[in-house]
Amino acid sequence: MSDKKVIDVTSPYFVSPSDNSGIALVLVVLNGQNYHTWAKAMLRVLEAKNKTRFIDGSLKQPDLMSPENRLWKINNFMICSWIFNSLDRSLQGAAVHASNAKTIEDEIKQQFAQGNAPRIQQIKTNWVSDMSASMHMTGNVGLLSDVKKLTHMISIGILYGKSVFATKSGNICLPNFVIKNILFIPGLDCNLILAGRLLVDLDCILTFYSRSCELKDRATGRMIGMGEL
Repeated sequence: MSDKKVIDVTSPYFVSPSDNSGIALVLVVLNGQNYHTWAKAMLRVLEAKNKTRFIDGSLKQPDLMSPENRLWKINNFMICSWIFNSLDRSLQGAAVHASNAKTIEDEIKQQFAQGNAPRIQQIKTNWVSDMSASMHMTGNVGLLSDVKKLTHMISIGILYGKSVFATKSGNICLPNFVIKNILFIPGLDCNLILAGRLLVDLDCILTFYSRSCELKDRATGRMIGMGEL
């Protein structure tokens, strides 16, 4: 008689013969804009397989000397593979080196849960992406952090030969990046983001569509920002 321990089918460590790391558990592929649909589909499947405790953090990795440590690692890496297999190719680069299912799940949620993708509108006001502007600028100093008074006021040329003056500068922190050196111009009734400077500072790719634009990390192809036009 074999002395191999039989795992109860109700245990989260149980792996059925049909489970393997090469399968895609859900038909919905996460593309950066369908997080909520993808998350619901993934959760249903993991609940059916009794694996949700690996992604909600309630099943911690056992001590290294525990006989259950190996079982935990087998299941954890299999779930990591299932999640990876459900991602669009443009998103897989950021997840390929992850080794913890909960960490991957948390990072995906942080990245895409709010409005399906991080949006420039999270600044709580309207911003315009301008290819011709010379600097990022805003007329609302309340949007900025790390505000500093400029040593010398900067003159900005506007329409009809007129000029306005920037008196301060600061940054805006978004979930995936920081827009730096935004000029505060008292009385300016709009907010401008210099597209060319953003591409250089973030080393990203900006793609315009008929009613939206999106920023993607140049190295990984991962979407890091999205805005409406």
